[in-house]
Amino acid sequence: SRHSGLLTHGSVMATLAHPGLPSAVLRGQFVLDKLLCSPVPPPPDDVDTTPPTTDATGTARDKLEAKTANEPCNNCHSKLNPPGFAFEHFDETGRWRDQDHGLPIDASGTLIDTDVDGAFADHVELAKKLQSSAEVRSCVVLGWFRYAYGRDLTKNDACSEAQLETVFEKSDGNVRELLIALTQTPAFLYRSAHEGGAP
Repeated sequence: SRHSGLLTHGSVMATLAHPGLPSAVLRGQFVLDKLLCSPVPPPPDDVDTTPPTTDATGTARDKLEAKTANEPCNNCHSKLNPPGFAFEHFDETGRWRDQDHGLPIDASGTLIDTDVDGAFADHVELAKKLQSSAEVRSCVVLGWFRYAYGRDLTKNDACSEAQLETVFEKSDGNVRELLIALTQTPAFLYRSAHEGGAP
């Protein structure tokens, strides 16, 4: 009921935090960028990106919502904040907490602009949504493709990409099966004539 796989591993939660302060923004950005392959553009240069201070007058969530409620911030934060809020029960070191400065924690949110849009109550429900997402499966395949082959997809990789996505879907998201499949694709078995040399 508290931990939900890789997403709530202490090392991940601690990495996606500021010194002494958990970060819904960094955690939401991780979900969108690394799991949904839907990165949010960087903030404008003239926007104050200092994390809001926390104290007993309001939770970190309250203060971030207030700071990002208006334009231009809300254009991106309306999508970025909710998946990050799912992890509000985890402090900056990844430890569980029931309160933020003596105030109750709200870990609910709503995903938008994904193939699994809708409300979630906490990180467990968010993880279940992500688990059922075709966009997440495609993004994981893309991430492993880039890592294994040391390059991005090209138009010539369409068959390899489709092959990997089919294996990953049929294996119900089994990463071991995906790793084996990475060694069976045309992208792995063959090299184009111009690859590594002049075009």
